[in-house]
Amino acid sequence: MRGIVEQNRTTFEPDADAVSEALEALRESEGNNHVHSFDSLNDQENEDLQLDMHSNSNCDSKSFNKQEASHLSSTFNRQPASTLPTVACHIQPTEISDDLLQESVRLLNIEQHAAYDLLLSWCRNKVKNIRSLNPNEINPIYLFLTGGGGSGKSHVTKLIYHTVVKAFKHVTTNPELPTVLLMAPTGVSAINIEGTTINTALAIPKDAGENLPTMSDQKKTQMRLSLSELKLVIIDEVSMVSNIRFLHIHQRLKDIFCSSSSQLFAAISVLVVLDFYQLPPIRTKLIFENFKNDSYNLYHPWLVFRMIELTEMRQKDDHNFIELLNRFRTGSETEQDINYINSRSTSPLAENYPSNALHIWAENDPVNEHNSKQLEQLSTPLFVPRATDQYPTNATKQNIDTILSRGRSETGGLDFEVKIKEGARVMLTSNINIIDRLINGQMGTVARIAVNRVTTKPTVIYIKFDDRRAGTNLIQGSGSAYAREHGVVPIEPVLTKIKLRPGKLSSPEVQCIQFPITHCLGIHSS
Repeated sequence: MRGIVEQNRTTFEPDADAVSEALEALRESEGNNHVHSFDSLNDQENEDLQLDMHSNSNCDSKSFNKQEASHLSSTFNRQPASTLPTVACHIQPTEISDDLLQESVRLLNIEQHAAYDLLLSWCRNKVKNIRSLNPNEINPIYLFLTGGGGSGKSHVTKLIYHTVVKAFKHVTTNPELPTVLLMAPTGVSAINIEGTTINTALAIPKDAGENLPTMSDQKKTQMRLSLSELKLVIIDEVSMVSNIRFLHIHQRLKDIFCSSSSQLFAAISVLVVLDFYQLPPIRTKLIFENFKNDSYNLYHPWLVFRMIELTEMRQKDDHNFIELLNRFRTGSETEQDINYINSRSTSPLAENYPSNALHIWAENDPVNEHNSKQLEQLSTPLFVPRATDQYPTNATKQNIDTILSRGRSETGGLDFEVKIKEGARVMLTSNINIIDRLINGQMGTVARIAVNRVTTKPTVIYIKFDDRRAGTNLIQGSGSAYAREHGVVPIEPVLTKIKLRPGKLSSPEVQCIQFPITHCLGIHSS
């Protein structure tokens, strides 16, 4: 019997003895030689140990990764694996070099390093556990990073993102899939972090009320495959996320990964970044407030988060101005601060008054007056496209009047009518394509208005956006030679559905078609 075993071993494991000898040699040399792991996180850990053993060594000698392998090239492939269904809206920042990452980490102050090290420690343990033959359960980490303007919240978050992405790249089954999901509540905040909106990333309807609509089994499977490597969720500008939307994030992750309700966020780690002195959610409760349904309050998602506050100012270029802004942030401004701000005021009658600059008012009437005055100064033809609305058969006149009286924030970003001229400054009022940076708030200038010869109504509005990256994909894929030659984005009317009773899943809907733009030299801000 033993002879048969040895014969089979020789057949199926011809190099077994050589492998055993190599392992034994490695064990004997362990601790005497630095073994290069080809893993940025592991290399850093090895070098940290070297520093502990040689206290006199230079700290600048640390490196996340010394190798120049193809999988660590400076450009990042944004396209997901073609063999798997993916979340088409997922966006990832361009990968930075290991040297730049290491240098940036080295320059963190003590508070910033403490926040970074917490995520780094969790990341190391998670990677070790994945590689282990006897893995243990590694609890997810829930961190709440806060601080005033200039404290470096965004900078630390960026370094955490790149560190985690680099670390898990070597231990995932499919490195093309995202290990970190960058999200934010609005389109503007999403593109600022090169991420996507919460609604788009997790397929959460904008008009979802207290109860989150369920996804189809096909959609769940698609998202489960697309996010199968997900290890960390980062949510920026969480001050604008309501408590119910935060609960929806937990519920959606639970549905995608088929986890129990007691496993918050499907046992995926979460880092939230916010400043509670910034904008709160609109007409909803703050993220930490109790729910209407007391059963949710028994295990409120916010209660598991650990707070880290950054107080030291990172930006040194204009320290006095940053301190002034932070005093206004906390309502502790001085008379000197107010005088300084007032010293920058100007009058519309002043010779160098910037009439083309964006103006902000607290009321709508001065906004409309200013915009109309600026529009009149343009000699180009005026167009006033009106929305095309289709009402449900059971809608009453009262329902229709209610819809028409709603503001843009309640009608999918669309106005009943839009006054527009070539040369006018405009702003997008809804998210068209987040990947293409065509989001609510993008500003630009109308270059051309294409008109239907029969109806004389505008069909396409070509816009030159201030953000040069906005709409590049739409331009390249456009059938319009004018758009491609002049680098202008063709904006067409969009369809949105407006519920007669917002927040009610069974509510009848009005279908509205309109250009998602508005003249924007003056805007309203409450």
